[in-house]
Amino acid sequence: MIGIFSTDAISDTITGWAGMIRVDGTAYTWMGVPGASQNVDQSSFSYTSTMSTFITDVGGIVQMNVTFLSPIAPNDTMRQSLPFSYVNVAVQSTDGQSHDVELYADISAGM
Repeated sequence: MIGIFSTDAISDTITGWAGMIRVDGTAYTWMGVPGASQNVDQSSFSYTSTMSTFITDVGGIVQMNVTFLSPIAPNDTMRQSLPFSYVNVAVQSTDGQSHDVELYADISAGM
């Protein structure tokens, strides 16, 4: 499970990024601690200086590929100073069946 939290040292505020996926009516947590009763199972992880990719198994019936991209460059101090990432999520069936899939992500302050 991916957990992303940061703390602002000046205001002592916590910002959390959480994610859930519901497959055929069953909810799973794929990032953070939002409270779903089941977690996805991480199958693999890879990273570069600007990208992190997580492959997860969701209930043995779908695979979720989550990629975070932070578009920074050594010569671009403006981008280096911005605390953000893009996220891309792709889901595919692993059992050859069709599934009802809902994806949720939430960024909140003051957790």
